[in-house]
Amino acid sequence: MKIFCLFAILQSMLWTSSLPAQPSIPKENIPKAISYELQGQIERLYSSEAVERAYALIEIGDMGASAWPAIPFLISLLGEGYRLEAINFGEKAGGGITNVGKIAAISLGRIGKVSLDPLISHYHTNENKPHIKMDIAIALGKIGGDSAISVLTLALKDNNVYVRTEAASALGETHSRKAVLPLINALNDEGGTVAEMAAEALGKIKDRRAVRPLIQLLDHRYLSDDAIAALGEIGDTTAVSYLLRYSGKADDPDRELAIVALGSIKDRRAVDRLIALLTDQKESWSIRKAAARALGSFKQKKVVNALIASLNDSNMFVIENAARSLGAIGDTLAIAALRRRLINEDDSNVRKSINWALRELEKKID
Repeated sequence: MKIFCLFAILQSMLWTSSLPAQPSIPKENIPKAISYELQGQIERLYSSEAVERAYALIEIGDMGASAWPAIPFLISLLGEGYRLEAINFGEKAGGGITNVGKIAAISLGRIGKVSLDPLISHYHTNENKPHIKMDIAIALGKIGGDSAISVLTLALKDNNVYVRTEAASALGETHSRKAVLPLINALNDEGGTVAEMAAEALGKIKDRRAVRPLIQLLDHRYLSDDAIAALGEIGDTTAVSYLLRYSGKADDPDRELAIVALGSIKDRRAVDRLIALLTDQKESWSIRKAAARALGSFKQKKVVNALIASLNDSNMFVIENAARSLGAIGDTLAIAALRRRLINEDDSNVRKSINWALRELEKKID
């Protein structure tokens, strides 16, 4: 993710249009023999207000496959980059800063497989329009399936780095093992954002074939954090020895990520290192916090004892994570220590975490 933040800024600058567009299909071509609700939402797509059109797209996506008559109208909006910054439309619009073209793509994905053939056809007829191909990639990732993966694999070789990046991200959304080898190849893409998205996508798919190629990126200047996160997601124990090495690098900026990844993999070889990091007051609070969080994956007595001791840590975030890990482990011996800490605790967030842990543990008694 070291490169992707800059990529997102440049992408938004490049593809942002100054004025919102409407569907290229004449309004009078809206089908009459469709539900009143769908007809009304399609008509909203012709509003001069981009926000109104965005909400209409979301409503159409909510209808699923029954909204198939709206597909041509949504496709005609792909590539529109008018930014919608003032309102958070939620996950149905992709979250964060978005645009009408992206929302149209997500809604086409939500309509489902009936959108697939029109999207693929639109991709091949817009070879020189990367902003449209990017939105098509988003939709294909939501739909998935062999045909979508074939087009996305082709898009991974596109001349445009933005298209390749979106294709890598979309392949991760398919969660298909058929996407693994193309994504492994994309780890060597000279466009850094492509490799970042490929690593993240491989983490989502969780296929062991990606482990060795990701390990080879651990010493990469820009991609090490993405590789560590992906290895944690995959959860293969082959990565443990490499992540242990990383967790011991005092000045490495990715050290915290490696600690969290060790917790995700849940290999017992990590326990002693994680306890040592948690209990060493010379370590930064962020490292102790990460260790407390990671130890919640291990149901061992020495882990419980170390987490109980950390309820007296000087940092509230360490205490919060220690409490939540004790709740996750489920050893009722921690109840007394949690109750003692609660009596003397004033911070509302710490109290919330302790109370959650107590509720989880008290379920074991009932």
